[in-house]
Amino acid sequence: LKRILLVGEKCPNAAVYLELGKVPLIKEIKLRVLKFLLQMRVIPEKDICWKAFMHLMKSENKFKSFVESIFVDLQRDLAVFMSNYHQEMYGVDNHNLILSNANRIWTFKLVEQLEKKAKENTKMKFYVKITEGQPFGFKTYLDKIVNRNSRSYFTRFRCGSHRLNVEIGRWMNIEHLSRKCRFCNSGHVEDEEHLMECSYFEEERKQLHTEVSKIVPNFLQTDNETQLKLLFIDVLEMPNVTKKYIGKVMYKVNKKFENK
Repeated sequence: LKRILLVGEKCPNAAVYLELGKVPLIKEIKLRVLKFLLQMRVIPEKDICWKAFMHLMKSENKFKSFVESIFVDLQRDLAVFMSNYHQEMYGVDNHNLILSNANRIWTFKLVEQLEKKAKENTKMKFYVKITEGQPFGFKTYLDKIVNRNSRSYFTRFRCGSHRLNVEIGRWMNIEHLSRKCRFCNSGHVEDEEHLMECSYFEEERKQLHTEVSKIVPNFLQTDNETQLKLLFIDVLEMPNVTKKYIGKVMYKVNKKFENK
């Protein structure tokens, strides 16, 4: 997935899943296991499988724990499923509904976990800020920004997979407040939010604001936090406007790193 997004290996996994609107494979694994269990319970040809299943469920093992976790997640009674009275709750007519509910429950739980990890990860502080309030799903800018390099710069900037001083400092174990901007004399930490307002890029930013104001006429009248969210909003033509500024910033950031 990181290769699809064109980000580095150290890019947070939570950012990758959230950008692509995907959840970890554990959901698909659980769904397939559940589907097999449901079919095994009602199809005569799978009787040998059912007997093997019942044998495994008699002792403590990883398979039993996994099956139990599935039924706990779905708030369903495993004992009823394994009994002779299973037909009413687990008959063929109920399979699609059970699987649909399971998909919804596991997707919701996994998205919750991803969002929690994002908030707890300092690398994703900027990402959390610009995506606050946005629904979970595939970020359409990935299709809108056609140029491969432009898209990579844009995604890396969003997801904290870059060579800004705030990230280089993590690699070198430098104190956070000492990861100062290399482009201006403000003394601010060189992170994503600072580079969106750094005085060194004033001309590029003026051009950005001019183009953005054509899409959102009252853009300059909004507060800084709202402006930041608007610049990275995944609708209209905003991604193709903001990408130009990000591309120029990231090009110079990479040059600084290479010439260090």
